[in-house]
Amino acid sequence: MPTPDDLARITLFEGLDRRQLVRLAGIASPASFDRGETIFRQGQEADGFYGITNGRVKLYRTGPDGRQQVLHFFGPGDVFGEAAVFTTATFPAFAESMTASRLVFLPKARFIEALVRDPELALNMLATLSRYLRRFADLIEELSLKEVSARLARFLLELADAEGARVPGGIRVELAGTKSELAARLGTVSETLSRTLGRLRDRGVIAVHGRAITILDHGALETLVSPDEQTA
Repeated sequence: MPTPDDLARITLFEGLDRRQLVRLAGIASPASFDRGETIFRQGQEADGFYGITNGRVKLYRTGPDGRQQVLHFFGPGDVFGEAAVFTTATFPAFAESMTASRLVFLPKARFIEALVRDPELALNMLATLSRYLRRFADLIEELSLKEVSARLARFLLELADAEGARVPGGIRVELAGTKSELAARLGTVSETLSRTLGRLRDRGVIAVHGRAITILDHGALETLVSPDEQTA
């Protein structure tokens, strides 16, 4: 069974006291998925949501031509599928484990009961949903208005801020998935992404070693991002 400490590492539950975490641990159940395994499918009944204690997950939809549009990547501490708590509908997208992942599952009915008993938990959830809404609004704007180079620059800056490691000469980040998955996330195709990475490499902005990318010129990436959307 998940422990209170497992739940404390999930962003949605930040700030909850030990008593609240113990109560949530009592309704949560563990879930493990292998790399490439589907967690839920688009159109499947939404009976709860997940938090990630270890591993990575992608959320995506498929178009009429079968092409994936990646909506978001999730890592340790993130929650996904939480919109199911507020609807009686189905999941609007696919969720797939990108690595061997350990998750906690919180069933909808029992979690709603916990929200009714604890307004602080409800406020935490609303704040998290608001952040995700902003992320999706940003994604829609990027796909509509920005060049691939600007989308890639923003992605790398955000990844560096969240997970980057200082190395001689720059900041090293690791891509969680393949270049094809990153291309889908950025609303482009692998060939275009490869050309864009190549141009940044040739300009000395980044160095590429498989899935590892070293940001050599942070300022050059910021320049590619429009002035009103610079990454803090």
